[in-house]
Amino acid sequence: FDLEEQPRSGSRWSSARSGANSRTSSFMSLNLPRACKPRIGRWVQEVLSKGCWLTSRSACRAIVGWTHFDAIAGLVIIVNAVMIGWETDYMAKHGSSTDEFDQFNFGVTIWYGVELFLRFGAVGWKFFFGPDWRWGWFDFALWATSLLDIVFA
Repeated sequence: FDLEEQPRSGSRWSSARSGANSRTSSFMSLNLPRACKPRIGRWVQEVLSKGCWLTSRSACRAIVGWTHFDAIAGLVIIVNAVMIGWETDYMAKHGSSTDEFDQFNFGVTIWYGVELFLRFGAVGWKFFFGPDWRWGWFDFALWATSLLDIVFA
């Protein structure tokens, strides 16, 4: 997905890059290590100028574009696969699952929902209709079936 998409000129968000926001100057005056300011300064500047960071495309892009985000997502997938195997083995031996497995499945479903929200927030409808549309729909289908499993269990 293209995380480097720039806002259209003349849009209401294009002024975020100009740095004409008083809240940003207070951020840059914080006592942070010098190396941190250039990396996060522009992102914080955009987020503060736009308002709510949870719905801000630049915040979602920053989180999804973080170098460790895909590694964490992959680790959750691997741990979830191990837990599914463990739960299946437990159910074969004991006939039913436990509350701990259900709670873990609920937590993983929440994670997948947040990940889906962030990835969609980062690129918009390109997530479902862009070049990697198959992965977008696959992620959504897996999350939806996991959610349905929790709702109807």
